[in-house]
Amino acid sequence: MLRARSPRMSKGAGGPQPSLSRSVGRLAATGLTVGAIIGAGIFGSTGPATERAGSGVLLSITLAALVSVATGMSGVQCGAAYPVPGGAFTWSRILGWKTTAFVAGCCFLAKEVVGLGFIALTFALYLTRAIPGVPVPLAAAGAVLAVTVLNYFGVDLAAGAMALLAAVKVLLLLTFSAFVIHAVDPHRLSPVLGKGPVGVLEGSALFFFSFDGFVRAAVIAGEIKDPRRTLPFAVLAGSLIGFVVFVAVVVATLGSLGVEATASDKVPVFTAAAKGMSPWGQGLVVFAAVVATSSVLVGGILATSRVTLAMAQEREMPSWLSAVHPRYRVPHRAVVGVGLAVAIMTLSFDVRPLLETSNAFILVWFSIMNADALRLKRSQRFVPRLFAWVGLIGCVAFLVMLPATALAIAAATLAALLAARHLLARRHRRNAPR
Repeated sequence: MLRARSPRMSKGAGGPQPSLSRSVGRLAATGLTVGAIIGAGIFGSTGPATERAGSGVLLSITLAALVSVATGMSGVQCGAAYPVPGGAFTWSRILGWKTTAFVAGCCFLAKEVVGLGFIALTFALYLTRAIPGVPVPLAAAGAVLAVTVLNYFGVDLAAGAMALLAAVKVLLLLTFSAFVIHAVDPHRLSPVLGKGPVGVLEGSALFFFSFDGFVRAAVIAGEIKDPRRTLPFAVLAGSLIGFVVFVAVVVATLGSLGVEATASDKVPVFTAAAKGMSPWGQGLVVFAAVVATSSVLVGGILATSRVTLAMAQEREMPSWLSAVHPRYRVPHRAVVGVGLAVAIMTLSFDVRPLLETSNAFILVWFSIMNADALRLKRSQRFVPRLFAWVGLIGCVAFLVMLPATALAIAAATLAALLAARHLLARRHRRNAPR
């Protein structure tokens, strides 16, 4: 069985290399989790989820939160048992699943690159409401490059920025909910099941993708202080705060607009603010959206670069990406590489049609994470295996609800990557000295 790579030292071709800094404490890890959960999803998922679930959307949020917490505890246990960067990629390799690890890593990178492109475009679209005339692709790429620079100068700076941004957006969104509550009609929030169980499940799947930042802290476990204590607190507290904010915003939006208006509106939260708060409310929602998307970009670059680092260390990606900056103690080449990839993509084409395929990738990643947790020894677990089973079953259920086209594209992409990996491995073995 493979052993966990020491978080204090990595090795390269020239000998020992600088290691990552284990400096992220409980507050910063919780802020990282909150910042990753409350992002574009609350603004983009409310309408589509209400269209499917009707007034049952509140139950959809609750189910999504339960699956998220169950899966999050799988990530927490794995991260505490093996506190090294890379998430499910690294954990699967340690547990002896090299091919599964490769699939997990590819799924995470594919989802994050597409997802970060979407977040950047959402940031730019809301920014244009405050500053009309700003070119959306340029604003999106500029935002990505700005957070890439922030990540380059150390995990403390990035995590601190996320914690601050998380606090600001929670305050803004709760302020929105408090000021709109007077316009809420309780009858618009019933019946509880809305359009029925199937609709509730479909809505839950959409909101699950809004919660998908709940394991950001576990992915960077190699930089977390006392991971066995810090990770559970960060995931549970962050998920609870995210759940409360989601429910507050959806109650205010749905209760003031009604099911049909919420479902048909592309920006229902913005519309609810205009109705319940007068013109200044629209500015508050725009500012909240800009802050929310900014924090998700910071955390996304942070986590994606660490998975890139882990894959490069295991030669599943170019090894030069595994370099760690001697002063800032970050995988600077991976940070820059991820940032440039996302920025170039936002300038090149609209990534939104790829979102459903990227959702398939992240559900495979989470499924593998739950499977990893099921293989942990009894001494490594601090919650029952039932949590991992709930997470796994929930992820598979959400996966099969995705469009067949998205599943087919995801499957074909992974098959092509696995085939390429196999051919490269054969070539390497053939050319190796005997």
